[in-house]
Amino acid sequence: MSVSFIAAASHADREDIRASLAELIATHPALKGKDRVSFPYRTVAYHCARI
Repeated sequence: MSVSFIAAASHADREDIRASLAELIATHPALKGKDRVSFPYRTVAYHCARI
């Protein structure tokens, strides 16, 4: 639960998100019964230089 917008949420909101994810993992056919779930995460960074 370290994605920044989740980490910045209130404790109650994080618990709601955690419960929603647990339910999704327990019921989704592609995730159900898995010990691990991949969560692809891409960071895009930009750098600008004055010309």
